[in-house]
Amino acid sequence: MATRFRRHQAAIAISPFQPLTPHGQKLLQQALSSARQHIPQMHSLIEGRIRETNGKAYLVHLEHRTCGCRSFQDEDSPCSHAIAAIYATIKH
Repeated sequence: MATRFRRHQAAIAISPFQPLTPHGQKLLQQALSSARQHIPQMHSLIEGRIRETNGKAYLVHLEHRTCGCRSFQDEDSPCSHAIAAIYATIKH
């Protein structure tokens, strides 16, 4: 079942250079807004711990495109934690 899902997901994959749908834009704006609230603690340029204001922390690895919340790898787009890590990396 998982293999079939992955094949279907690959078949409908959208190029990252195509414009987002209105729903995609809304989700990205929500993630950007949440990312501004997070406190990044980067261990390197590709890996770090992102702490939310409620105290929860998630390990993000940008090169592997993974996050402890699992949204980054499951949704195949950066979650708010990954966006916070990207911002922190750009600032350095």
